[in-house]
Amino acid sequence: MRRFLLSLILLCLSALAFSQENLEQSASITFGQDAVKPVSAERFTLSGMYSLAGESFSAQAGLQMGCKDFNTRMQGVYWPLSAGNWTFGAGLIYDLNLHWIYDFTLTNNILPGIYFKWQPSAWYRMELHTDALIKLRTIHAIHETLINLSLAFEWKNCFMPSENFMLYVKLSSIEDYSYKILFAPSFATGAEYRTGGHMSYALETVIRYQDFFTLSALYNTTVINFTARYTW
Repeated sequence: MRRFLLSLILLCLSALAFSQENLEQSASITFGQDAVKPVSAERFTLSGMYSLAGESFSAQAGLQMGCKDFNTRMQGVYWPLSAGNWTFGAGLIYDLNLHWIYDFTLTNNILPGIYFKWQPSAWYRMELHTDALIKLRTIHAIHETLINLSLAFEWKNCFMPSENFMLYVKLSSIEDYSYKILFAPSFATGAEYRTGGHMSYALETVIRYQDFFTLSALYNTTVINFTARYTW
């Protein structure tokens, strides 16, 4: 019932986006590979994402498949306020993770949050959102649901030296299809190039930590993502 209500809310918000003018839609596919561990099918992920964006609303829906888990993700953000170079919004992320490597677990990640954008010039944009993370994990071996409450954030700085090219750096405690509790951050840097037509291509490097904000910060791994996107 909880998943149904969240899906219904995001579906209604998506309908709001379709009613807006200047609607942009895109579909993308991403290949991810662990760059530190030995190259193998177990370290490979494949994901797809559909996105739409209107003048005051954006939405996403996607799937990711790995050797040991499966994710489905939805996100909606409403941007009702703007002041100068700032834009303010509120959004909701819902992610469902099915994991079967050590035990069969089902995790619901629910993240209501507030969103900010600041673009003082044509070549620079900052994006920030902070969220409440509600994690409900059901472990079927013990027939028990564990509840974790935490905070989450994502801070992204985008540099656009030309109309078709973007560089970015990002610090976050969450990623698409990965929602860990706070203090397990990831650092990402990437580049995206948009051709003269509808296609764009992106390459991203993500460095993950398990416990960065202590004296014994633990490096986890590095992941390389390649994305091809079609926009219309």
